[in-house]
Order: sequence, then C-alpha cells, then structure tokens
Amino acid sequence: MNKLLNEFRNNEFIIQTETDLEDFSKNFSKALKKGDIVSLNGTLGAGKTTFVRYLVKALGVDVSVSSPSYVLENIYKGKDFSVSHWDLYRLRECPIELLDEEFKGSIVLIEWANKFEEVNEISDISLNFEILEDNQRKIIVK
Repeated sequence: MNKLLNEFRNNEFIIQTETDLEDFSKNFSKALKKGDIVSLNGTLGAGKTTFVRYLVKALGVDVSVSSPSYVLENIYKGKDFSVSHWDLYRLRECPIELLDEEFKGSIVLIEWANKFEEVNEISDISLNFEILEDNQRKIIVK
C-alpha cells in the first residue's frame, strides 16, 4: 500500500477554480508511484478528465490529454513510466484486459470505475468528484 496516498484518503477537497484543481493535481501526483491504480468517479462534467490532464502534466508527461470514451484507453508515455487512462462510461461489461493486465510500469487512472465492482477491488484509491454551486467541485478521497 502506498503510504503517501494514504495521506489523501478520507479527506474532502473543495475546488473553487481550475487553478485549485491544477494545484490539487500537482500535490496528488507527488503521492503516486508506478503500479498505483486510481478510480475516478462522478457525474458528467464533474472534472475527471480535466483532473487527468493536470495530473499527467504534473507527472512530467508533455502530451495532449483527451477523454478515452470512444477508444477505451489512452496511454501517455513518460521517461520511465506510462500513464494508462481508461474511461468505462460507455461499457456494459468490465474489460477483461483491465483486470488481467499488470501495470507495474504504469500509473492507472480509471474514469467511471464505480460501474464495476471488480474495478473498485483492484483500485488503490478512489476520487469522487461532485459538482457544487457556483461551479465549484468537491473531491472526496476514499
């Protein structure tokens, strides 16, 4: 278990601006290591993909990040690791390769992970995004 990730667990973060989300992403990126699997849950437009964009940037990977809704997985290559970005929104069954694949050299980010109990079981940590009033967001870390 990643001890640095545990420092985020059982906390809530209020995101008032996109700059706040970028700052949260930078701080969260410092806790990640290769092999970590992060579930990202929340309604459409709650900020999951935007969080991934800032997180990938904070990890030092200079690429354009987009939602893998139609391709299922995007892989962003860093110097000695990769970020595997999944989106399960359109699926009715959990992709077997997500459960069978070993991600030792990757950080795995899974949007809509809560659709499948088996994905929750393999996740190291879960971030739940909620939309609040005035375009604010709340991130609940479990």
